[in-house]
Amino acid sequence: MRHFFGDRPLKSFRFWLLAGLLGYSLGGFLLLPYVLKSQVIHYVDTTLRQQARLGSVSFNPFLLRLRLHNLQLASPQQAPLVELGELVVDLDTFGLFKGAWQFSHIRLNELDVFAEIDSAGELNLKRLIPPSSDAVPAAPETSSPAALPRLILQNIVIAQSRVHFKQLNRSEPFSLDLNPLNFNIAHFSTLAEDGGQFNLAANFSDSESLTFSGAVQVEPLSLTGHIELDNIQLSRGGDYLRELLLFSVNAGTLSIASDFVLDKTGPAQSLALRASKMNVTVEQLQLATLVPEPLLKLQHIALNGANFTWPEQKLHAKSLLVDSGFVLSWLDSQKVFNYTQLLANPAPQTSPRSAPQQPSSVQVATPSKPLQLRLDKIQLKNLLINFDNHSLRESSPQTVDIVDLSLRPFTLEQGASFDLRAKLNINDQGRTTITGRVGATPPMAALAIQLRELPLAPINSYLHDAIRLNFTKGSIDADLQLDYPSNGSPALRGDIDIRQLDTFDLADQEKWLNWQNLKIQSLDLQLEPASLTIASVELVRPYFDAVIFANGETRLYRMLVPRPQDSAVKNQAQQEAALPITIGKFTLIDGRMDYKDFNLPLNFATHIHSLNGQAMALSTTSSEPAQLRLDGKIDQYGSAKISATSQLNSPQTLSEIKLDLANVDITSASSYSGKFAGYAIDAGTLSLNLDYHIENGQLLGDNHLRLEQLTLGDAVDSPDAVSLPLKLAVALMKDVNGDIDLDLPVTGDLNNPEVRIGGILWKALGNLVVKIAASPFKLLGALFESGADDGLASVIFAPGSSQLSSVEQQQLDKLAQALQQKPSLGLAISACYLPDHDTSPLQSQQFAQAYLAAAGEQQPTSGSIDYQGAILESLYSEAFGVERLAALKSEHSLTPRSEVGSEVGSEVGSEVGSEVGSEVGSEVGSEVGSEVGSE
Repeated sequence: MRHFFGDRPLKSFRFWLLAGLLGYSLGGFLLLPYVLKSQVIHYVDTTLRQQARLGSVSFNPFLLRLRLHNLQLASPQQAPLVELGELVVDLDTFGLFKGAWQFSHIRLNELDVFAEIDSAGELNLKRLIPPSSDAVPAAPETSSPAALPRLILQNIVIAQSRVHFKQLNRSEPFSLDLNPLNFNIAHFSTLAEDGGQFNLAANFSDSESLTFSGAVQVEPLSLTGHIELDNIQLSRGGDYLRELLLFSVNAGTLSIASDFVLDKTGPAQSLALRASKMNVTVEQLQLATLVPEPLLKLQHIALNGANFTWPEQKLHAKSLLVDSGFVLSWLDSQKVFNYTQLLANPAPQTSPRSAPQQPSSVQVATPSKPLQLRLDKIQLKNLLINFDNHSLRESSPQTVDIVDLSLRPFTLEQGASFDLRAKLNINDQGRTTITGRVGATPPMAALAIQLRELPLAPINSYLHDAIRLNFTKGSIDADLQLDYPSNGSPALRGDIDIRQLDTFDLADQEKWLNWQNLKIQSLDLQLEPASLTIASVELVRPYFDAVIFANGETRLYRMLVPRPQDSAVKNQAQQEAALPITIGKFTLIDGRMDYKDFNLPLNFATHIHSLNGQAMALSTTSSEPAQLRLDGKIDQYGSAKISATSQLNSPQTLSEIKLDLANVDITSASSYSGKFAGYAIDAGTLSLNLDYHIENGQLLGDNHLRLEQLTLGDAVDSPDAVSLPLKLAVALMKDVNGDIDLDLPVTGDLNNPEVRIGGILWKALGNLVVKIAASPFKLLGALFESGADDGLASVIFAPGSSQLSSVEQQQLDKLAQALQQKPSLGLAISACYLPDHDTSPLQSQQFAQAYLAAAGEQQPTSGSIDYQGAILESLYSEAFGVERLAALKSEHSLTPRSEVGSEVGSEVGSEVGSEVGSEVGSEVGSEVGSEVGSE
């Protein structure tokens, strides 16, 4: 030893070198681990007020390598915070040459981090941050950011680590595990212009992974790299956001891959982010309501080749593709779209009263820039959209199958527009093609829309709120041009065909209206101001079934759904805001109609067919008169022609109507004649010519009516029948051929709201029947040249005589001639006399016949009779007896002879004339007695 250390070992360099080496080794291997272990535990227990456990600490003073094993940090309640299997730190002394701390290797193995947000919203890992000092130093007048420590890290590795996250301040706790997590960074430095490479790999599950790699530089700050999220389960994000969402994410995976650069190249050297080559893919996405009820299922969503810059807020992508799936949408009972109610309204947060704002620290937030979005192409393929309106009385499912829809390029730039191409299938049957340009800000569209075989039946539920009617058949073909300019009037133009329409009356369960084709050409619908102009409308083979039921209701009335009481105000407002409509030409081809009326004593039915015609210049606003021409057939042999000219916006100002009916079998109208006239019709045909002119509300009309072989049937008991001698009027109006030919002019003031054209006509016809029945001989007299009755209404006889004068005989001959021209008219004569005129002559004739019979004489040719007293006394005694005659003579013995004769004659006359009247006989007897007595 002396030889090794020399004669003075305490002063020998070798001694002290060995001693120092020994002390360094003992301090490094033994003392430093002990001190580090105790200080770590003491610091955690006293300063952080948490609990710490450390398995072992080792330090190699020669390699400058520190190892910690089994470090555990926990809360006072023994809840784990951090657990570390092993920490290895290798210090590199070469950093001294750069004036920096340099570590060649830092490795953390099996690191477990237990992050938990408790029910109060506090993160448990905040407990590992040292508490701040109570003494707050005064802020310096001028402060500058503290310089970063000079560090050089050659390699940092975190291997086989795990992160356990829990959040308990939710209605349902949320948890997430990253297992395993591996991270390494190489050549990391805080020195200027120096940086390093890093790589992070973590798994959320066996199929979910996160990789993050790139280069990082601290001074100046710069982060460049590539990030990939692969097959991330979206249901986990849905669970975390459950309190904010009113839907659930049942399935779906998210994959993201992007290059990025984060540096200080923003305004005023602020942070800026540039993401490039970004690809986002969502597979098998399924959303449902909380009920649950499906919302959507999308098999594939891809955002390709995207670039994003911040703070410029610019996103540019090559394409966005949505491929295959379905979307369910609906309006609820309050007519709210379901996708507008997918986010819960957050509860308003109030700031604590104890924390008033300091004026000096108030900062005005700079408004963020709106997102500038540009997608070179948006494409939707094989996407089925289902829509239902729950606000209707019945379900109304509608489907739109998007075969292919593309927008290119799509942008939110102000005033920009982009191409739209779409092929759609609507409600399985209809095919739609849309091409043109659209814009988002401001909204605009210029689209050509082609519809083929678009079915009408799916819209039945929308009809049922207003009318109980179903479209059982029918489809729409249309070629339309939709123009929605950013500044101007929106318009819809084009041609529409509604083919093979067939309807079904749900109220009476019968067919109602159908047609072969309705063609609308050159439609022009303007919205601001609202107007509808159509060049022509062609209706081919329409059929209409019109019915009036026994209670007086029409079929249409029974189909209409009763409206709420407050709808009257709405209807009035709608009428005031009625859409102006103009139709240049309306053509009707081969129309048909069945009309039935069961509100009659006898059921009525007629069939109108082969109805053809045109209407020109139909307008609700123009003062130009509209023109109508119709030509059709009624039942088997009848025909009808209608021509009209009218100012539609004010028909009473100017209208002309002409109606010609020919050879119409009026037996079908027997029901109406039975109800209103009280007689059925057994036979007859009608020809009618109406010519009406209306100007400024004043009606002037001619009605030429011809009824051939009209035969009235049995009387019908109807409470609505007017009391008219219809059979007499018909018989009087018929000519020798059994026909009725009438000209019936009418006039009226239509400005009176109680006056109607139909009422004027029926009133005139009723008045005519009354006049004819009241003055039948006047009508018969009109058959002659004089045109008057010429006394046909009466034949004059001498009082008490049946002999006619020559003048009266001539009048009766005329009457017989008139009756021959009206074979259906019969004349019945019954015996009668006038008491005031015929009684006295008839009694005189009767007394004279009795006297002549007693005298045995014939009627004298001169007409006068020579009465004899003896014969008179004989007649008296036969009537009253001899005693009566004697008594009569004795009473009048002193009476002059003339008076006695008069008395006797009176008595005899009374008796003899009793058969024809005592009063007349008495007068005659008195006269005869007077004559005989005087003699």
